[in-house]
Amino acid sequence: MKKISVIIILISFLGIIVIIANNRYDQINSVLKNRKIEISENINFQKISGNNNKKEADKMEDIRIKLTFNNKEIIVRMNDNKAAKDFIELLPLKLDFRDYAGTEKVSDLPKKLTKDGAPSGSKPSAGSFAYYSPWGNLAVFYKDFQYSNGLIILGETEAGLENLKDIDGEVKIEIFQ
Repeated sequence: MKKISVIIILISFLGIIVIIANNRYDQINSVLKNRKIEISENINFQKISGNNNKKEADKMEDIRIKLTFNNKEIIVRMNDNKAAKDFIELLPLKLDFRDYAGTEKVSDLPKKLTKDGAPSGSKPSAGSFAYYSPWGNLAVFYKDFQYSNGLIILGETEAGLENLKDIDGEVKIEIFQ
């Protein structure tokens, strides 16, 4: 009988704790909701959360840049990486591109891009828009190429790559967003 009484007391005690915890949770939640409304109404505050970071990543992948030369253009969809973001901050640019190895057009950038968070290298394909970190140059691949240490893919061409293949010698290309 004593064991049953102790069990009943413990269950009652736990029930009281659960009720108190639920009431406190509701009170705290209510206060937080009111404060969020106050903040958003009074100073037009935008909440930063994990979901907004996802939205920002989506926005980065929605960024297109345009390369124009000889009345032609190439459209590139940018990747979501720190080097690509760093590159976009340099725009607009006018760069002299030259052929390299019969697979890509390359140009020196005015400053090196970040390598933070980048893979140790990449295998580019035709259409890869890339940064070769050891030399600090930009590359637009018009043919597939082998894995290269230090190569960071900034984006992929969506249209106009065929306009670049047939250019001999140097070509001045304007790049903007």
